[in-house]
Amino acid sequence: RMEVKYNVEVVNKDGEKLNTEHLVWDEANKKIYSDAFVKITTAKEIIMGKGLESNQDFTNYQIKEVTGTIQLNNDDL
Repeated sequence: RMEVKYNVEVVNKDGEKLNTEHLVWDEANKKIYSDAFVKITTAKEIIMGKGLESNQDFTNYQIKEVTGTIQLNNDDL
């Protein structure tokens, strides 16, 4: 198990970006998770919430408690 803190950023193969202040990698179960505030930025939206569970590649993730979503236009990027 490995923990990282403060300004953590993870980017997956699709370019989706996770930002948080605390992330745990459970190597044995091949998962990453957090109980802290998270922000995920995709090509189409920004999703914010509290807590996250994901596979270690950050390609299949779920935010535990979504607190907001912002839809992006291509002009916003």
